[in-house]
Amino acid sequence: MELKQQGIPLVLVDNMLLNTSIDTINSDDVQGAYKATMHLIEHGHRDIVALLGPENWASSAHRGQGYTNALVAAGLTPHLFHAEDTTSETGHALLKEALNTIPNLTAIFAVNDAVALGALHALQLLQRRVPEDVALIGFDDTYFSALSTPPLTTVKVFTHEMGKLAARRLLTVLEEEEETYPTVQTQLATELILRRSCGCTFRGY
Repeated sequence: MELKQQGIPLVLVDNMLLNTSIDTINSDDVQGAYKATMHLIEHGHRDIVALLGPENWASSAHRGQGYTNALVAAGLTPHLFHAEDTTSETGHALLKEALNTIPNLTAIFAVNDAVALGALHALQLLQRRVPEDVALIGFDDTYFSALSTPPLTTVKVFTHEMGKLAARRLLTVLEEEEETYPTVQTQLATELILRRSCGCTFRGY
């Protein structure tokens, strides 16, 4: 990376470069996706699909890996569907692709809330009830996830804390007297936020 080569202090947040040693602050996407998928398995689901973004995006790859780890641990077959972006339109299109391949699917893990909400809309158009017919979990816990009908179960990413850690790391690097310093790669734990779209009912949802 050009900035890195010029010696400019740099911290990537919610991203990483596979072939460059650089400071990063990320959520534990693998573990977050694993917990979400295991929750669906614990609800009794066996035909669970993952709606994901590009395979070369770190967050999409890691969340897909967490989903796969959970399915394999439970002796189930992973079904991963990838797209070129991660918008609500993506979720709509991937849901149709998934249904064409796995028509009896009963649960969905989506790479983010936008994809999840797009899939939710597509399911509603097809008159498939969430969570009665298909359970659904997103990722990120964005503002709109609690406002959907039904409210969306999702994996919370602590973006505010990630920003604070990135700022602190930059200040530390700027204070270093040495021109070279060890690379720091930090991961923050995620939290599964249970709402009704996965089949859980409590907290007023």
